[in-house]
Amino acid sequence: MAHPRIHLPGKQPRRPRRGWAARWRRGSGAVRIGARADMSGAERQATVRATIVDVARAAGVSTATVSRFLNGSATLAPATAERVRGAIASLGYIPNIFAGSLASRSSKVVAVVVPGIVNSIIDKTVEQLVMRLSAAGVVPLLGITHLDPERLHSITMAALGMQAEAIIFTNQIPPDLRDLLARFDTTVIEIWGLPREPLDVAIGFSHREVGFALADYAARQGYRRPHLVTAQSPRGQIRSDAFAERWAQNGGAVVTEQTVAIPLVYDHAGEVMAAIGSAAERPDLIVVASDLLAYELVRQLQAGGLRVPQDVAVIGFGDMAMPSAEPQLTTVRIDGTDIADRVLDVLTLRGQGEDLPERRINCGFTIVPRGSA
Repeated sequence: MAHPRIHLPGKQPRRPRRGWAARWRRGSGAVRIGARADMSGAERQATVRATIVDVARAAGVSTATVSRFLNGSATLAPATAERVRGAIASLGYIPNIFAGSLASRSSKVVAVVVPGIVNSIIDKTVEQLVMRLSAAGVVPLLGITHLDPERLHSITMAALGMQAEAIIFTNQIPPDLRDLLARFDTTVIEIWGLPREPLDVAIGFSHREVGFALADYAARQGYRRPHLVTAQSPRGQIRSDAFAERWAQNGGAVVTEQTVAIPLVYDHAGEVMAAIGSAAERPDLIVVASDLLAYELVRQLQAGGLRVPQDVAVIGFGDMAMPSAEPQLTTVRIDGTDIADRVLDVLTLRGQGEDLPERRINCGFTIVPRGSA
């Protein structure tokens, strides 16, 4: 039996597929992709990739000296090493690890950078991306950061060194990395979010609108004492802040909130149980930052003698399937297939040298009411 759905503003109708998604479905084989072909001539000139010759000239040394510095095959004088290091930093030089091995400039590599893929709310989107990129004759390079800033930087540097046609980030890009990426003409796509000023292209949804929509839904269902379980991340905080803001606008009482570290795991359910157990008044609704944690919380609430949703209701985020759970979880669904298709459209337009109609592509979201709230 189909579950009722609330379709929220901002969800755009699916448009006819263009580019990669349509072409490989028609059996046309591999497609041509490219870097940011919509850049002007001046912009492209300003982002030409520096070479080892440029570094040697700027440092006042030979290319052999730069090569020895890069591969560590010889010890250079400290002053010489410092000049080479400074030239590399100022020019934004990235060694091309494929140098001499490619017959053309196109690497056919697209990097997808994710915090993790095990029990992740983005796993459906990543799966669809990898499947579609592979079917289009592209090599998807999956980089897992484990939320480590240094690892994120290393993966990005590796992708640039491979001359990746595009780098897709599922998390927000930190400022220092944005500055680095801005020097290159590689297509950069941020997904699962809609920053006001994307570095290049953003494809996703508004986390602020999610928070507003959840607060409105909770008010319509008659809940009075919501408790927010917020992921310790900028996007998670945006959703919770928006919920609290809209709840106050709707005349609701003060919202209680606790923040849990990421990644969100089953163990955090114990922290939530402790928080609501020590509260002066038990919440009648708990809004959780991920379905994985929400399902475990439901289990522990029931084990403690509380009925869901009669005593405490629970709402998750991410629409993670768990068929054996009872009740099934009310949640927020993100259409990972739509996001993946929009990514392919952008890459195809870039490869064809066409301008993008928009740089912020809103795929919207859907609240899926089920038995838990």
